[in-house]
This record gives sequence, C-alpha cells and structure tokens, in this order.
Amino acid sequence: MSPPPLERPPWHGNAAGSQAWTGKMGLFTFYGADSNLVVENPDPTQPPFVDEMLETEMIGRFGLGVGYQHFVSDDLALVVGVEGRYTEPVVQNPPQAPPSFQTDVFVPGDVVQFQATVGSRWWLPVRWADEGRLRPFVGVDLNFIPDTDFDVVATLNDSIQIPFEFAGSPYLTVGLCFGLSYQWSDDVVVHMTAFHETALSMSEDVNYLEVPGIPPGVIPPLETRTTVDAQGWIGFLSVSWGF
Repeated sequence: MSPPPLERPPWHGNAAGSQAWTGKMGLFTFYGADSNLVVENPDPTQPPFVDEMLETEMIGRFGLGVGYQHFVSDDLALVVGVEGRYTEPVVQNPPQAPPSFQTDVFVPGDVVQFQATVGSRWWLPVRWADEGRLRPFVGVDLNFIPDTDFDVVATLNDSIQIPFEFAGSPYLTVGLCFGLSYQWSDDVVVHMTAFHETALSMSEDVNYLEVPGIPPGVIPPLETRTTVDAQGWIGFLSVSWGF
C-alpha cells in the first residue's frame, strides 16, 4: 500500500506549538529481571530455607499504549503517555528444591504492568526517502510503575509448596530510545522505536507464608522477601495524528 500524496510540506507537524495524539503496540522484547527470593527460617539461628538469586527472561506477549506530544520548538517534543504490558517470565537455570532437586524453587506467573511516562523526542536534522518523509529521532523517558503483581509458587522441599502473590512496591525506570519516523500523510506519522529501560529502584514485597497443613502455633508464618530489578530492550510500533 502506497502512502497518499502530501498536500503540505513533510514534517510541518513538527513545528513549534504543534500537537499530536499517539497510539502504540509492542513489537519485541529482550527484557529481563534479576530477582532475589528469601524465605526465612523461624529459628533466627538457622539459615533461610530459601535464599536464591534468579535471572528471569520477560517474554513480551502483548503491549498497548496511548499518549500525547507537544512540540516546544521545531523538531523537539515533550511526550506523556500510559501503557500496559503483559509478559511471561521464564527463570533461567532455575534452582531446584531438595532433596530430589527435581522441582523449581521459584515458579512465577504471568505479569501485567501499567506505567505512566513523561519524556522528550528530538528529530535529527536529516531527511531520507521520497520527499524526505523518513527521519531518525532519539529520546529519553522517565517511567513510573505503580505496582507489579504476579502469582508465585515457592517450593521449600519436595513436600512443601506455598503459593503467594507478589505485590511489588512502586518503582521508576529511565528509558533511552531511538527510531525512525515516516510521514505517511499530512496528519499521520508512523514511528518504529527501540527503548532500553533501566530500573532506578527495585520493586519489593514482604509476605508471611503459612506452611500448608501445619498450624501457625507449631510453625509460625515464614517471612518471605522478594525483590525484582528489571531492565532490557523493548520495541514499539506507534502512529501519531497531528491536530
């Protein structure tokens, strides 16, 4: 499908004072999280039942977002937006529970996250392709993730498996991005963007787990601390409509 002819000069929508709505969907992820799971022993003189560092690949399954951009000067825009991401975590080389060492210590469920973003985009002063419709850009984003929720099954040994919910604390990430924009029509621009995100803080949660079948008076609930530190690459295809 060929783009329609332009009736106005390309990139007229990048002039100071211009505005646009944007919508985007996820294209790819090379994203991961380093997690630490600690299940304390109720006897403080003994080591924890579990103390494992876990490397997890976050496989993107779906992502959508909407946003708004305002050009504060020619080719320089401030952006705000919200987005949702659905990912499947896969623990790399997962530790195994004793004594048989055939069951994963930590089995996370799928993750759904929402985040708010404020950032900027700068279109470089070069133009390619027919009529100069193609331009590169760079940008930086600050992202706020209010919570991270997913189900977990922690295995202490072959006979004790305890499910619980990780309800992580809010955290911030910073994202550096680059990409290409194509002026599809007078009012519509298509963008392909690659982000590298790094967490500025970790998401943390503390749970108290009751051992199944054992009264809390016999074995008190086990203090369980979980932290998640995420970073990696993510790609989006987005479309902006100028007004």
